[in-house]
Amino acid sequence: EALSTSVIRRFQSGCDDRLFMSPWHGSRLFEVDPATRAVTQHLLPARVNGFPIEEINFVLNDCARGRAYIANSRNPVVFVWDTRRGRLEREVNLSGKGGVRLGDSIGFAIPNPATKRVYVGMFGTWHLVELDEETLEPTRFLRLDADLWDMGISPDGAFLYVSAWFQGCVWKIDARTLEVVARFDVPPHSRRV
Repeated sequence: EALSTSVIRRFQSGCDDRLFMSPWHGSRLFEVDPATRAVTQHLLPARVNGFPIEEINFVLNDCARGRAYIANSRNPVVFVWDTRRGRLEREVNLSGKGGVRLGDSIGFAIPNPATKRVYVGMFGTWHLVELDEETLEPTRFLRLDADLWDMGISPDGAFLYVSAWFQGCVWKIDARTLEVVARFDVPPHSRRV
């Protein structure tokens, strides 16, 4: 019933035994067992820094690390959920860090096992934010010239491919240096990399 009355934006999972997703308007995390269709609801903080959590854009289940990364809009926060213990591990508030502002939205939060970094894509300030996988603290910021919506990683983890959903481009970024090495034109509204 909870899923049937919810609008789910985007979610990804690297394993097929559990899915995690969040409703667009709300501060909940749904844990879904695809085999049984059982749904467990977990509450997330409703407010961070006095502002609501109300537009969750993206959830990624990182099965290898036992984490789900939950990216919010308008209040730039990433929740990190411990999928093994079933509890909130950390809330990463990016507002005021590296030029990120309250009102900026997060399009994705995707880990790169090769670099032990988590990459957070913003629209509003157009930043790619790199977090240390262990501390979850920002390590670097890369300002690009369009809204960031999705990211793919090369099989060896050496390159990040970041899309701009309305502007019709994809950047190829060196994961080691966080420098743009190429920019490709793609059709506008290309959301997935």
